[in-house]
Amino acid sequence: MAWRQKMGRWELDLLLSRGPELRLLEVKARRPGAWVGADTAVEPEQRLRLQRALRGWLDRVPWPGEVSFQRVSWAGFRCRFHPPERWDALKIRR
Repeated sequence: MAWRQKMGRWELDLLLSRGPELRLLEVKARRPGAWVGADTAVEPEQRLRLQRALRGWLDRVPWPGEVSFQRVSWAGFRCRFHPPERWDALKIRR
């Protein structure tokens, strides 16, 4: 759906769809031996920024199906897909 989508000051790395599901993938990469590993690189503040950016994208491109979030971390040649999280509540305007 989108790659490196700019939403104001924020960027959505990958927006993928498969059937009725829209998934935001946040990709983090670190060199082996880095002080902060890619597995722990998404802090709560960044998660909120990603949610705001995705809500802005959903305002422009409505999505009728499920919405989820997943982190992907790279360290050297090792790739790890973290468990997906449901973000369906972002579709609801309050």
